[in-house]
Amino acid sequence: APERRDALAWRLLRLVLVERPVLLLVALVVVLVYFGQYQGYLTLSFLGEQTAISLEIGLLALGQLIVILTGRGAIDLSAGAMVSMSSMVFGFTAGAWHWPFAVAALATLAAGWLMGAMNGYLAAYIGFPAIIVTLATWYIWRSVALVVNDTKPFSAELPPQIDDLVQTVGGVRLHLLVVFVPVVVLVWVLLNRTTYGRRVYGVGTNETAAHFARLRVAPTRFHAFALSGLLAGIAAITVTAFYHSARPDAGDPMVLRAITVAVLGGVAISGGLGRVSGVVLATLLVAFLNGGLTLLGVGSRYQFAALGLLLVGSALLNVWSQRRFGVE
Repeated sequence: APERRDALAWRLLRLVLVERPVLLLVALVVVLVYFGQYQGYLTLSFLGEQTAISLEIGLLALGQLIVILTGRGAIDLSAGAMVSMSSMVFGFTAGAWHWPFAVAALATLAAGWLMGAMNGYLAAYIGFPAIIVTLATWYIWRSVALVVNDTKPFSAELPPQIDDLVQTVGGVRLHLLVVFVPVVVLVWVLLNRTTYGRRVYGVGTNETAAHFARLRVAPTRFHAFALSGLLAGIAAITVTAFYHSARPDAGDPMVLRAITVAVLGGVAISGGLGRVSGVVLATLLVAFLNGGLTLLGVGSRYQFAALGLLLVGSALLNVWSQRRFGVE
């Protein structure tokens, strides 16, 4: 019996250390328990608001998940700039030009997809390194977003329908329920229940083997970047609705946080390894941790430091787990 108990404890420890979603779930519970002692923290309205603040980071992290999974060092540094540019597209179409709300939203999503598709074409078909391509387009879209309306945001011009997207229902912002949750479900289905998802993991795990298996490597990587752009377009609409302002710098602080959340969620930079559940739990962990620190009056500078320490700890744990248990 003692040996069986020891074996069970060892398996549980291995599960927690190796399976990133399990570890994140444990960390999430620790954060909730620790900050739950402070009044006002463990309320649906407070935690829901913290999640709403981090919604765009979660959307972009899902885009990074898809891109990074395809391997070959793929990463999308232009995601924040695409949010800014898509936000300006929405500001012009819905605000300055008074297009119907649905049409303006579709135009914004199309703009995000096209910008992502440009990254995908250059990286997948032309063969440029993804980090160089997306760095270049980050400069381009960020500059265009600033110049196109002389650095001015659209606020008063926006239609009142946009406010309906961020109304509070039972203490939770509506766009969490009608945007974030459906997007998470759709990305999970795409990666786990479709042929395209299997190709993404196959290409990222071993591109040479994927070529021999006649997988469509270039189209797979192209659509990954295009999907990242589409998610940036969705994030542009939600962030514009949340602040009732289409700003040319809306996405500036987002991309590095999104990459951090993706890596914290267990996405391997080498490709082929990562889960939607890990990214979602990492998004919630960062949101609730920042919320707790804000409640205690800790400034944003120290919150960045806490996030950095969390990321370093995650990386060290990855290395130790790989050496101890022989896993990636």
